[in-house]
Amino acid sequence: MNEKIKILIGDDTAQFGVSVASKLRTDGFYVITRPKNGTLIADAVESERPDVVIVDALMPGLDAIGVIKKINSSQSDAKPYFIVTASYVNDFLEQQVM
Repeated sequence: MNEKIKILIGDDTAQFGVSVASKLRTDGFYVITRPKNGTLIADAVESERPDVVIVDALMPGLDAIGVIKKINSSQSDAKPYFIVTASYVNDFLEQQVM
């Protein structure tokens, strides 16, 4: 069985989330977009069980590190890969995300 990789994008703006989602869908991925809010993203990860999560480093509710920690500490066996984006360079943040 050839299942599509499920990607959750934590940004529902036309400038980023919707345009990236459209391109990924064209390339054969199953893509879900949610508002850029860490609390909503963490809930969506638990309910949607994506393979990959793309989020910004800083979000309302929980930042990317908070989302990753919450998901990694959950009882779920399926842990997604995270891609964390940022519009600036911050060595400390990079170390924490890694």
